[in-house]
Amino acid sequence: MTAALTLSAALPLAIGFLLVTVFDPLGHIGPRWAAGLFRVSLGAVVGIGFSAIVYFSLLTAGLVKPWAILTIELAVTGILAALWARRRSGPAGVAVSNPAPEAPGAGAMAVPWILAGVFACALLLLGSRLVQICTANPAGDWDASEIWNLRAKFLTDQQNWRFAVRPELGTRPEYPLLLSSFIARGWKLNGAYPTIVPVLLGLTFWTALFGLLVGGLAIVRGATAGALAGLILLSTSPLLSWAAAQGADIPLACYFLATLTLLLIDARCEARQPWALVWAGACAGLAAGTKNEGEVFVAIVAIAFLVTKPPWRRAGLLLAGLVPALAPTIGMKVFLPAPSVLMAGQTVSAILAKIADPARYKLIADAAFERLMDMGLVGFGPGHPLVLMALLAVLVRPSRDPRYRPAAWICAAAAVGMVLSYFGVYVITPLDLAWHLFYSSERLLLQIWPCFLMLFCRLLPDDAGFCLTVAGDGSPS
Repeated sequence: MTAALTLSAALPLAIGFLLVTVFDPLGHIGPRWAAGLFRVSLGAVVGIGFSAIVYFSLLTAGLVKPWAILTIELAVTGILAALWARRRSGPAGVAVSNPAPEAPGAGAMAVPWILAGVFACALLLLGSRLVQICTANPAGDWDASEIWNLRAKFLTDQQNWRFAVRPELGTRPEYPLLLSSFIARGWKLNGAYPTIVPVLLGLTFWTALFGLLVGGLAIVRGATAGALAGLILLSTSPLLSWAAAQGADIPLACYFLATLTLLLIDARCEARQPWALVWAGACAGLAAGTKNEGEVFVAIVAIAFLVTKPPWRRAGLLLAGLVPALAPTIGMKVFLPAPSVLMAGQTVSAILAKIADPARYKLIADAAFERLMDMGLVGFGPGHPLVLMALLAVLVRPSRDPRYRPAAWICAAAAVGMVLSYFGVYVITPLDLAWHLFYSSERLLLQIWPCFLMLFCRLLPDDAGFCLTVAGDGSPS
C-alpha cells in the first residue's frame, strides 16, 4: 500500500475512534474488552460516515481538492487527539461490569472464554476466506461496478459530478451518496482508481458488524450472549458473499445494528450517558445516507422513540445526532431530486390491483421461506442459524430486565417495521415480482437479520446464568 492509500484509509478510522472516545457513549460500563471492541467498531462506521460527509460537502462547494480534504481531516484528528489526551489525564473511573447474582465454579466460569475462543478462531477462518474472495474478484458484483463505484468515479470530477445522479446513466440516481462519496474520496486522495479502496471499505464494514454485535451484546447481557450471537452470525451464509460484493447492504446492516444497540446501551446506562442517544441518532442518519431503506428506518425509529413519550431533553439528544448526519441526504433529495424506480409508470389503479392480488402474497411468502432456509453455510442442519437459535430457546430461560423494556420496544418496532416495509415494496413493485424477489430478497434479509439476532440474544441469561446452567446448579432467572 502506498503512503497516500494508507493515510486515506487510516484517517477516517482514527477520526471515528477519537470521536466515540471523546464523546463516549459508554462511560465506565464494562467489561472493558467489550467496551473497547464496541468503540473501535462504532468508530469505524462513524468515521467513514464523517469522511464521506466532509467529501460531499467540499464537492458541492466546489473545493474538492486533496489538500482541502487532508487539511480538514488532519485538523479534526489533531483537535480530537488533544481532547482525548486531556480526558485521559483526568481522574480515571472504575469499570462497571454486568452484575452476577452468584459466583459459579471455576469450570463453569470458563464457558464464556471457551465460546469467545471458538468465535475468534471461526472469525479468523472466515475472514481469511473473505480476503481470498475479494482478491479473486476485486471489482465486486454488478451493483458495485455499475452503481456504487461508477457513481464514485463521477464524484471524483469536480466539474461533472452531477452526472452521478442523472437518470440517463441508469446508476439508480435516487440512491444516497454516502458510500460512493467515501470511495470517491479515497480515489481522489490517491489520484487513481485502485480497486483496493472499495475492497477495504467492504472488509471494514464486515468486521465492524461483528464488533458491534459481539461487543454490544457483551455490554448489554454478557460475554456468553455476545459470543453466541457472533457464532450464529458467522453461520449465516449470505454474509460472506455479499461482503465481497461491495454493495450497500452490509454497511446498512451496520448502521441499523449500531442504532438499535446504542438504544439498548442507553437503557443499560440508565440515561447517565447522553452520548449514547446522540450516536444512535447519528447512526440512523448515516443509514439514511447509505441506501433508501435507511430513510424508512429513520422514520420508524423516530416515531417509535416519540411514542414512548421521552422527556424533551432526551428527544433533543437523539435529534442532535440525527440532524447533522441526515442533512446531506435531505440536501440531495431536495436539490438533486431523482425519480424513484418504485413509482415509475405506476398508477393508483395498478397499485390497488397488485394489493388485491393474492398470488403476489404467496410468491413473496415462498421467497421469504426459501431465503430463510438458505441462510446456513451447509444447508438446513445443526449449523443453520435458525436451528442454533431454536436450540438456545429450548435450553435456556429468557431473561427479563425492566430497564430495557422501552428501548427493546423501539428496537423491535424498528426491526418488524423494516420487514413490513420490504413486504410492502414487493407487493406494489412495478418490476417483475419473481425477478425482483430473486435479485434482492436475500440482501434485504441480510440488512435486518443482525438486528433480529441481537434482539433474540438480548433475552439470553447473563454470564452467571449460563454458568449456573452448565454447572447444573440451577436454572437461570
